[in-house]
Amino acid sequence: MSYNSPGVSRVSPPASVPESLSLIDRYSSVDGTFTTTRDVRIEGELRGTLRCDGYVHVAEGATVEATVEAANITVAGQLRGSISCRGKLTILATGQVQGTISTQSLVVNEGGRCEGELHMDMADSAERQVMAASNRVAARRPGRQTQDNRGEDESRTVPLPSQ
Repeated sequence: MSYNSPGVSRVSPPASVPESLSLIDRYSSVDGTFTTTRDVRIEGELRGTLRCDGYVHVAEGATVEATVEAANITVAGQLRGSISCRGKLTILATGQVQGTISTQSLVVNEGGRCEGELHMDMADSAERQVMAASNRVAARRPGRQTQDNRGEDESRTVPLPSQ
């Protein structure tokens, strides 16, 4: 048996509650290793190492001097160090990134700065295999100009391989 008070209504939680994120606010400073499985927003300072399974947002006015490993990163503040981004690194108009950067995709908005060494990784090994196969097919095509026949005016039609 249960009792329901007539003046009290029960509120059930929404069906899809957004997951929480970690926040380093503008009044906070972290020195050391910060590891999270959730998204993180940095408004203050972080020095050391940041490992994040989700999304990292470096807000305008924030300073990060660290080794950063994350799925996706957006920078509106300052980020310096070794950056390893498994997805997309976005540098907004107020963002500044310096260091060794490894990412699959890079977007730099007008006004944003990116300085250092950049390594663009391919999305996955399947895409690498497709690119390698495409290069091999192009190299084997008959009619490809070689060093010997570049000066000749002879043109050929090359059939594409059928699938």
